This record gives sequence, C-alpha cells and structure tokens, in this order.
Amino acid sequence: MARFPRSFEVRLEYARHAATAGNSAQALETFEALGAAAPDDRAVARRLCNLCLFVGQLDRAAAPLQRLLGADEPTAEDHVLAARLARARGDLTAALDFARTAVRAAPESAAAHHELARVLLEANAPDEAAATAELEAALALDPGLAEARFLLGTLLLQAGDELAGQRALDAGTLAEQLTSADFRARPAEERLQRAHQLAARIPDWSRPWLEVARAELELGRPKKAELSLARAGELRPDDVERLKLLFAAAKAAGRTQLADQRLAAWREARTTSP
Repeated sequence: MARFPRSFEVRLEYARHAATAGNSAQALETFEALGAAAPDDRAVARRLCNLCLFVGQLDRAAAPLQRLLGADEPTAEDHVLAARLARARGDLTAALDFARTAVRAAPESAAAHHELARVLLEANAPDEAAATAELEAALALDPGLAEARFLLGTLLLQAGDELAGQRALDAGTLAEQLTSADFRARPAEERLQRAHQLAARIPDWSRPWLEVARAELELGRPKKAELSLARAGELRPDDVERLKLLFAAAKAAGRTQLADQRLAAWREARTTSP
C-alpha cells in the first residue's frame, strides 16, 4: 500500500483484506479515511458500518450510518444496519421500526427478514410465531444463513417439533462448516468431496457449488469448474464471488477474450456490492 498511498481502489482493497485477515484496527482506520475521502460512496459507508458493528465499535458506526440514512432513498440494507445498531444499543423500539421498514422496502432481502426475526425474539414479549415466519422467509431467500437456521431450529424444538428442529440445527452446522477457516485449510480433493455432500444436503444453496468450482480450479479442471458455476448461477446468478470464479475459469482455460469480459463484469459488480 505504501507504493500507491493515494489510490482509492488500492486502499479499498487493502481495507477489505485487512478486515478479512482479522486486522480490525487497520481496516477501520482505512475505511474511515476512505469514507472521509469519498463521503458519497455508500458502499464504503456500509462496509465501515458493518465492520464497526462486527467489532462492537458502536459509536464509530453512527457516522457512516447517518450518511446512509441521510442520503436520497436509503436502501433496505441501510435500514437493516440501523436496526442492528439500535438493537446493539438496546433500543428495541427503534430496531423494530427499522427492521420492518427494511422488509417493506425489500421483501426479497433475506437479511431484512433475518434481522426482523432477531428483533422480535429480543423483545420484552417475544413473538416466536412471527419470528419463525421471518426466519423461514429469510432461509427461502438465502439458504446459507447459518444463524437463521440455528434460531429456527431452536424455535421448532421449543415448539415440540423435534424432527424439523433437529434438521434445521444440522443444516445450520453444515452451512457454518462450509464458511469456516478449517474448511478452507483442507486439501482441494477433500473440500471437493465435502462441498458435493453439502450441495446434496442443502440443494437450494449456491455456496457449495462455488466451493466445488474453486476446488476444481485448484486441481486444474476449469471445464468442470464451469459446470459447477453454472449450477451456482441457476440458484444465485448475481453472486459477485461467482463472477470472480468465472473469470478464473476462463483464464485457466486460456480463453483470454472471455476472461477479459468476465474480469470487467466482476469489477463492475464489485463496486456496487455491499
């Protein structure tokens, strides 16, 4: 980063990598500098707010959140962030209002339904039936939400539906395993086999197919990776990570023109992703 201190894109990539590597202090500092340099960049503000919430820096989350809510037409995602901050501060009335606004604004948002369920469960008089419905809606939209599966499984067990509850808990454990550092550290062949098993157990989730494709690429099999990415695209065609793997597959297959097109598509999608 020292070689290109003024490059916004380089600094943004550095902040992303710092956050992924667990270097929260560096990531926060860089995202805040990026936010000051580009106060109208809502993607940067969202990343900063998410990171502040993740590490418990609630006061530092307030400024980027206000920029988001004060912009023209705040998105459902912005209201989800507001609900999360209000819930973390113990203001469940505000959290409920923000979460319901998010669901109304984007009923297709799994995060909005998930957040509303969490607020409903933390209320002084928890509405477990409504929370269950919201969790089911969230999982129908994003089957990989491990926390939503754990919450749903717990509610189903409490309601006496032991079979459905245990299935939800087991699926949550599988989803959590796929995103763990332990999974990523395993050899490609082992990850390939495990990802295929998870795809069979959670057939409406695209992530296992992305992991299959990633392993196939590491094993030097770009054509097979393309097939897996096609399966993932049937489930979630707008996944930015899938676009990156499509570029890698084309590059590995020596299809230079197609690789350039996919690289451009990935870069464009990444600039607008949260």
